[in-house]
Amino acid sequence: MIRFKNLTRSYGPGKGIYDFSFEVEEGEVFGLLGPAGSGKTTALRMLMGFEEATKGRCAMNGKDCAKASLSLRRITGYLPQNLRLPSELTGRQFLKSMAQMRGVKNLERLFELAARLNLDVDQKIGKMISSDVKKTGIICALQHNPQVVLLDQPFHHLDPKSRSVLIDIILEEKEKEHMVLLASDDVNCIDMTCDRVGLLDHGNMVYIGDIEDLRENMCREYMIQKEMQ
Repeated sequence: MIRFKNLTRSYGPGKGIYDFSFEVEEGEVFGLLGPAGSGKTTALRMLMGFEEATKGRCAMNGKDCAKASLSLRRITGYLPQNLRLPSELTGRQFLKSMAQMRGVKNLERLFELAARLNLDVDQKIGKMISSDVKKTGIICALQHNPQVVLLDQPFHHLDPKSRSVLIDIILEEKEKEHMVLLASDDVNCIDMTCDRVGLLDHGNMVYIGDIEDLRENMCREYMIQKEMQ
């Protein structure tokens, strides 16, 4: 289980996340939906132990993310929003080195994901277009079959076909009973992948509910606005 309990990380007035409280169960895909600066990236970075809480706590499988960050990273796959990968390496070299660091000897998953995402892993990362860099990051996050998957803006820069493939991959993670926390500003992709969603506004969680309820509310609001026009 992923758990946020009254978590606050403040960077000053109106910047950060405030009094976060929600849970993600095994086999659930939870979406954090909001515009840039709403707190999505901060929430994922807190789970990775990259940021310290101003108050409250977050935990994975009962372990405090700040205190047990090193052990929790072994079971976590993380795609940051802004990827910085070694430009001098090929995709293959980078992904193999990351697999070795995690003690992964079977690279079948690496090459399966590369084939599905249509990624030439023998390109140098420095020569890759932005979509291929994103695909490399996605493979890196998933190649070790992590129990917890944290994806920050995974659909950015991807073409429609690759987006469709990634949606299938995320749903497969759900079938494996893995926990997926997805941060995005893409309503359509959230709608097609998530069981529940949390809407963020300036670091505050303004709505948590099933994706079906959100879909109905958005449809109702659209119809009311259309009638008023």
